[in-house]
Amino acid sequence: MEQTTVSKLGTNNLKNFVRHLCRVTKRQEDRELAKARLKQQFQNVKRVSSAKVTKRWVIDEQLKKLEARTADVLTKELEILRMGKADSSVIKGLKDKIQSLESQLEQEKDRKDFESQENKFRTEKLAHALTEIREKVGKITQEQEDKKAKRDVIKGKVSEMEKKHSEMKKSGKFSREHINRIEDKIYLLKHKV
Repeated sequence: MEQTTVSKLGTNNLKNFVRHLCRVTKRQEDRELAKARLKQQFQNVKRVSSAKVTKRWVIDEQLKKLEARTADVLTKELEILRMGKADSSVIKGLKDKIQSLESQLEQEKDRKDFESQENKFRTEKLAHALTEIREKVGKITQEQEDKKAKRDVIKGKVSEMEKKHSEMKKSGKFSREHINRIEDKIYLLKHKV
């Protein structure tokens, strides 16, 4: 994202911005230094003028330095004022560019938030569907286990009935009709399983 912003701003515009920032900083520092020197010179003039025995040439020298310092401060202030007027179009252009980039950033942020909300909704929907599928699979698995248990019980009973049937057949005590009914029941139970 930062690469895109720098490329949209343009390397020349960025260089000009940095140069301008350096010039402004340097001029501000010069102005502050000139003000500090002026303040020091005022104190020197006060000190010299408040002394009981001061030669006229010392006072004149201090006043000349005071005038020079005052002129220096005024010059620095004028430079800053001129620079502000001359660079106001550059500053306005940079402010416009900053507003444009902030607007683009806000739009991108809104788009990402929307996508995030949409993805969250989809994820919740998929999680709900997955839960339903798991419940259905669990239910089907349980039903299959129940059916298998019933089949095992029926197979066990069929096996017992076959043993008893073969014993009944061998014993000869039961009628053919009774044995055929038992065979039919065994046959039905086998095919039911």
